[in-house]
Amino acid sequence: MTGRAALPVVLLLTLAACQDVSQPVAPEPNEPQTPAAEVLAVYQHPSIAVVQYSFSTNGTFELRYGSYGQYTGTFNNSETLISFDFSSGVAHSWCKEEWCTTWLAMGRLRGDTLQVEYDQATSWLLCNDMMDFEICNKRSARYIRVAK
Repeated sequence: MTGRAALPVVLLLTLAACQDVSQPVAPEPNEPQTPAAEVLAVYQHPSIAVVQYSFSTNGTFELRYGSYGQYTGTFNNSETLISFDFSSGVAHSWCKEEWCTTWLAMGRLRGDTLQVEYDQATSWLLCNDMMDFEICNKRSARYIRVAK
């Protein structure tokens, strides 16, 4: 193909490229937004107000120790019993034992009171992390429902 014969082909390709650029491109569809979990209930330690359980509609909970930290996990409940799973499958960096990855507790609801019984590993870890002496001494703690 001579230079003169190639000129129309180059012009056509240039025009086609310009048309592609000048036409609007459809936006990428946004990923569906997952609605934020709504808080179902909050239970507070009766003598240590910064210690609270918060339950959410997505089946998760937080056990907060004020500004000291928080523990999260999932829960399952029936009308009066709640099973807590604190384990995220991750142990504390200082704990190399298998039991450090499984933290469990059982709760019982009576009116506005939540009584939580912690397994031995969970009570030991919470006691050492947060120095929650009620848990250290009894392996259980009581919480009272508060307004959300």
